[in-house]
Amino acid sequence: MQEISDEQLALAARTDQSALEILVSRYVQTVYRFCYGYLHDRAEADDATQEVFVKVWRNLGKFDTARLFKPWLFKVARNTCLDSLRKKRDLTFSDMESGSGEESFAENVADVQPLPEVSAENSLFAQKLGSAVGKLSPKYAQVVVLRHEQGLSFREIALTTRKPVNTVKSLYHRALSRLQASFIQKQ
Repeated sequence: MQEISDEQLALAARTDQSALEILVSRYVQTVYRFCYGYLHDRAEADDATQEVFVKVWRNLGKFDTARLFKPWLFKVARNTCLDSLRKKRDLTFSDMESGSGEESFAENVADVQPLPEVSAENSLFAQKLGSAVGKLSPKYAQVVVLRHEQGLSFREIALTTRKPVNTVKSLYHRALSRLQASFIQKQ
């Protein structure tokens, strides 16, 4: 079963334990390194890796075998790491008071919202970027939108547009050059 594609293994793993074991053995080290990159703690990365494969096993029935397995696996891994980071940052009620009990809850909660000036700048930049992308020829705009708004890999874009991967990469880099030139001219 080692030469079988990930997608075929994912389909087989719904009923065959050995197919799941092959998938795990193919990706356990890669997923661990990915999780460690997010969490910077070996024990947490171990736990997250284990949780990733439990989630994969539980959700194999939902996996669309027409899509690629690896991006789905790493999306599960990323979400698992982000959940782990959120849990680490949670405050308990005992963290909300000082020894004297005088500090309020609001004083202990970090404001994660960007400053109004930053929000305004980001919004203005997004508008300018959207306008610039809209001025690109359709072949360039399509690649930029699929890459950044849809989050597709170059391979997935190639499959979607029915163009070779290298052509997609060239279109993307040309689009970036045109966008960069467009922003330089406006300044």
